Amino acid sequence: MSYNEVLRKAPPFLKKRFSSLREYVSALLYNHARSVIDYENAYWDKENNAKRAKVIDQATLAYFIVLQKTLYERTTEASKETVNCFKELDIPVFVIGSAKFHENSEDVLRGKVLAEALSECITDENIKRIVNEEKYAQDIVAHFKEEFLKLGYMFDQAQTQKDLLDFFGTYHAELGSFGRYVNQTFEAYALAQTIKWYMVRNWKVTCVNPKGGQFKLKFSTRGKPVNFSFFILKHKRQSIHIRHQFRVGIRHNYSSSANINLDVAVYKEKDLKGFTSDDFLPNSDLISFGEAKHMSAYAELMANFIGMVHELMPENLNNVRNKDGFHPAEHIPPFMIVSGILFHTAKELKRSIIDRGYDIDIYDYRNKICPDQPPPP
Repeated sequence: MSYNEVLRKAPPFLKKRFSSLREYVSALLYNHARSVIDYENAYWDKENNAKRAKVIDQATLAYFIVLQKTLYERTTEASKETVNCFKELDIPVFVIGSAKFHENSEDVLRGKVLAEALSECITDENIKRIVNEEKYAQDIVAHFKEEFLKLGYMFDQAQTQKDLLDFFGTYHAELGSFGRYVNQTFEAYALAQTIKWYMVRNWKVTCVNPKGGQFKLKFSTRGKPVNFSFFILKHKRQSIHIRHQFRVGIRHNYSSSANINLDVAVYKEKDLKGFTSDDFLPNSDLISFGEAKHMSAYAELMANFIGMVHELMPENLNNVRNKDGFHPAEHIPPFMIVSGILFHTAKELKRSIIDRGYDIDIYDYRNKICPDQPPPP
C-alpha cells in the first residue's frame, strides 16, 4: 500500500483529510530542517524535489496508519470497558443495531482486527517497522527527519569538474581527470582547496605529472605513487609535497607496518620513485593531512577522524589552540571536509573540539577551506 494507492482508493472526504495531514507533516519536516540549517535558500536544490516529496509521502502514510490504528485499537478498548460495565449490572450481552457486544465477541474485537489488517496491508518494510515501533503518531515524523535533511544540498559534480579544470588545466588536466564518481570529484576538490590554502600564503606551486606528461590523480588505494601527479610547493627556503590518496605510517610504533591511506597528504620533500603500491611514508615525514567525505557529518564520522589524528599527529590534540601565545602553524592543520551539512550531533562535537583546543578543522558545504583564487601560473 503506497501513498498514491491510498489516495486513489480513498473516498473524497478521506482524501481531503489526507491532504491536510500531508501539509502538516511537510511543515514538521521543513521546520526541523530550518532549525538545523542556517542558510535555507542555499541548501535546498531542485534536483531532489521529487525525492523529498517521496519522503513526505512516506511520513504522511505512516502517520495516517498510526492514527487509524490508534482509533481502531481504542474502539476495542472502549468496547471492552463498556462490556465490563454492563456485566457489573448483570447484563452480559447488549445490542446496538446489528452489532452484538459481549466478552471477546466479534464486534468487541472488530477494532483490533481492523488495526491488525491495516498493518498487514503495508508493503513498505521501513514504514511497517516504524508503524509497529511507535505507539503515538507524533513520534512518527522523527524517523524521517534525517533522511529528509540528506536530500538538501547536492554537491554539483559537473560544475566542480569545470572549476577544477580551470584550476588544474595548465598542468595538462582534462575534464575526465577529476573522477567518474561524485566522491572522487569531491576528493579532487579537497585537494585543490588544500593547494589554494598554501597559494594565498604565497607558496609557489608546481605540478609533476607521471611519465607521458598527462595529469592523473589517484582514485584508489592501489598504485605506485610514481604513476600519479603530485605537487611541489615552495616558500622561502621550504619545499613540501602534496599528494592525493597516499599511505602514511602511524606515529605510535615506528617499527609497525600499520599505515593509513589519506585522501590528501602534505609531507616533507621526498623521492618516491622506488615506492611500491604497498609502501608508505614514514610518519616523521608527514606535515598534515585531510579527509574528504561526500556525505553529511554525524558525530561518529567526526570521532573517526579524531582517531586518525590520534594515530598520525597526536600532538594536535593537546589543547593546542587554548595555550597562551598560540599562533596558527605555517601549514594547514589536519582537516575533514564533508559535502553536506553537520548534523546536530556533529555540531555539538565540533563545539567540544573547539573547547578542547584541538588543532584540527571541520568543514562542510558552506565553509570552504580556502576562498576562490585564480588558477596557478
